[in-house]
Amino acid sequence: MHHYALENLLSPVILSFVLGLVAYWVKSDLKFPDLFYQALSIYLLFSIGLKGGFAFRGQSLDEMSLAVGIAILLGLACAGLSFVVARFVFKFDPPDASALSINFGSVSVVTYVAGQSFVEAQGWVLPSYAPALVATMEVPGIFMGMALYQWSQKRTKVKDALHEVVFGQGLMLLIGGFVIGLFGRGSAMTSVPHFFFDSFQGILMLFMMELGLKVGSQSKDVSRAGIRLISFSLATSLLLGVTGILVGWMAQLSPGTTLLIGILSASSSYIAGPAAIRASIPNAQAGIYLASTLGIVFPFNILVGIPIYFAIVSALFGLGGKPG
Repeated sequence: MHHYALENLLSPVILSFVLGLVAYWVKSDLKFPDLFYQALSIYLLFSIGLKGGFAFRGQSLDEMSLAVGIAILLGLACAGLSFVVARFVFKFDPPDASALSINFGSVSVVTYVAGQSFVEAQGWVLPSYAPALVATMEVPGIFMGMALYQWSQKRTKVKDALHEVVFGQGLMLLIGGFVIGLFGRGSAMTSVPHFFFDSFQGILMLFMMELGLKVGSQSKDVSRAGIRLISFSLATSLLLGVTGILVGWMAQLSPGTTLLIGILSASSSYIAGPAAIRASIPNAQAGIYLASTLGIVFPFNILVGIPIYFAIVSALFGLGGKPG
């Protein structure tokens, strides 16, 4: 596993993230304009959906149907388990426990992309319908988190929050790109991969650099939150990641699909999740749920978690890290 962790740490994508962290810590004037950062986000989300649509042409629905069903159930389970751990083990207040459960019930697209890059570097194959799993885990997990808040507080703006999720930028670009990639025809479609696929890694490096800057800015919130938030975030991420892997393995999904589901289960959203929290749980403390997802879970997963999950899947399938 040490070999996988070192290889992950030395990948250009992760090194770009580290560069952003270092730039913040040394108080560099490196800064991305807000509009440029938004453009990078749009490009990455749309590219992920588009690539999935292209790859899915002519594919069988058999494994996809099972994997999508599992993803929906895991989205609900991740939110439920994280709420129980936050509320009853680590004793967070109901609004904060609900907010944390929404983030863990949702998924981090960038963690998925980092995992995808790592897996492909090992020679493993991810399913063509992977973007569909990202989308199908997102909504049920957030809905469960909001339902838990309603149960604990007897009030929530479910309609507004659901609109934020279903018609928000993330799902709109993922699903829209997937549909265009799947059904788009004509000579113009042949030039699409050159812009959206060939440049993907370079754009991702810039995005990760900006995220490094953003995570660095959250470091003070993490230190103020203390050991309770750090312990909860790491323990819950590992618990959900291993749970996702075991479910995929028992369902006899492919190694690549099992690993992907584990990575998505372990991730915590910092886009759709916080948007839903703002709409439905206004009294949740942003310093807690943002510090957890951006300052703890995200860097842990891309630096350490993904190699751990890869090693677990390799052991379960008897691959020893070989292509699967």
